[in-house]
Amino acid sequence: MRGALEKLQGVQEATVDWEEGSALVSYDPEGLTLQQLQEAVEASSDADHVYRVVGSRLAEPWPPPR
Repeated sequence: MRGALEKLQGVQEATVDWEEGSALVSYDPEGLTLQQLQEAVEASSDADHVYRVVGSRLAEPWPPPR
């Protein structure tokens, strides 16, 4: 899943915590939508693993304060 997220233009970093069942994604919201992130997560599913977004929150403002 991390690779699928990092391939999206606008994603700076993606970290997946399999034990917690969560992912942290740093991205530019002006160039990438939450819908696009959700689609990338779901597209990374396979026959053995189904991934989906169940919630999201903005951790820091974009662009970062100077």
